[in-house]
Amino acid sequence: GLWIKREGSEKMIIAMWVDDFLGWTTSTTMRDEFDKTVQLRFGKSRMQCGDTLPFLGMSISQPTRQGEVFVSMREYTRRIVETSGVTSTCETPNHRYLTTAKPNNCEPVNSTVFLSLLMSALFLGKRTRPEILTPLSILQNRSTSPDQYDMMALLQVFKYLRGTIDKRIRFSPKKIVLHYWVDASYASSDDCRGHNGIMAT
Repeated sequence: GLWIKREGSEKMIIAMWVDDFLGWTTSTTMRDEFDKTVQLRFGKSRMQCGDTLPFLGMSISQPTRQGEVFVSMREYTRRIVETSGVTSTCETPNHRYLTTAKPNNCEPVNSTVFLSLLMSALFLGKRTRPEILTPLSILQNRSTSPDQYDMMALLQVFKYLRGTIDKRIRFSPKKIVLHYWVDASYASSDDCRGHNGIMAT
């Protein structure tokens, strides 16, 4: 949920997800009143204040007073890259075996390991790294019986992440213009499956 409270020229915005709150305010008085109200209703709470705050695994920061907000998951990215075991980097998360025919001699790989790596990357992609969602969505269709070439394509995503660990999303209040891209492909995979998607920026 999202709540906005105004008192004269002061304002407070609260976003809530289950039992986590993230707030912005122009008034320390409003902040303290909110904290007191939460503690009276739910008991002792833990509040963090500052220019950088953790929220649902993300790091949300406002380093200047110009209104720009940055969202990143650097530590989480570092952890999953280490887990993947990749030691090199690449410039794109898209591997050629995502859309081109694979060789015939495909050796199966451990589907549990494949799915674990895939889901850890999806968690990141859906929050702060939308550019990796296309290869991950294609690889989701192969997660029940992945082969060595599917694993190569998945590890390419992690190589890309290893080289872009510090990448983050920037939100600027100066001018907000939404752009949408919609595209679809039909029978583009070896199994004749198609893909479609929407991107908003």
